[in-house]
Amino acid sequence: MGLVGYGGLARSLQPLLEPYGCPISVYDPWITERYLRNAGVAPCSLEQVLSESDVIFVLAIPTSRNKAMITRRHLEMIRPGRVFVLVSRAHVVDFDALTDLVLGGRFKAAIDVFPEEPLPQDHPIRRAESAVLSAHRAGSVKDDLRLIGRMVTDDLDAMNQGLPPRRMQNAEPELVFRL
Repeated sequence: MGLVGYGGLARSLQPLLEPYGCPISVYDPWITERYLRNAGVAPCSLEQVLSESDVIFVLAIPTSRNKAMITRRHLEMIRPGRVFVLVSRAHVVDFDALTDLVLGGRFKAAIDVFPEEPLPQDHPIRRAESAVLSAHRAGSVKDDLRLIGRMVTDDLDAMNQGLPPRRMQNAEPELVFRL
């Protein structure tokens, strides 16, 4: 398994992948190799994750530095028949190249984020037999919206008591400038 990005989504996915007993490789330039090793994953280059993984999960958050960072050249590193799962933001991948390669049968894809949402009815990726497309709706599930609301109010209560927020992701000054 290969993960591009090791933020909250990837850390939540990791326990679901571990029962399969396969190594998990991670590319995340914002996290140290020591941190990744301590988390039980193997730090790798983007090229290694793409060329060596059977299933690649793209979980990176969009920043000013990673727009279309996964280029056609990178996508061509994915071995035939492998699976590319795009669930964070379409911003990080050259979506036209992804569409071409999936339509050409190079690899399979599961996609729930698109450059334009909703995805236009005539977009070519809709014709790809080796792609599973899903509307990016996780944040719209009623129970999840309630959970998010509870997390926000828990953090606001903590902040009102002079404590740091713990439930939601903190805006860290070192990272804000990269977003």
